[in-house]
Amino acid sequence: MKNTFTNPRKPIKMALCSLFGHKYSITKKITNFVNEYKCACCYQEVSEGSNGKLELLTKKNREINQCLRNFFQKRNQRLNTSRL
Repeated sequence: MKNTFTNPRKPIKMALCSLFGHKYSITKKITNFVNEYKCACCYQEVSEGSNGKLELLTKKNREINQCLRNFFQKRNQRLNTSRL
């Protein structure tokens, strides 16, 4: 049998967030306009979608954000070196 540890307080925290709202803080800055957020209470992770609304951070969204971040970092490096 597989032993899994579950936090008994997480459902309580999730209920509090559903009642009072999440307390999001920025965890990653993808571009100047796109960020990843994490709730300080229930640890739910979200990201800004293509329409500007917050979406749950799934594996697919993580991969998209990582590619986007790499693209903009390379682009900014190229722009900064050409200015010198």
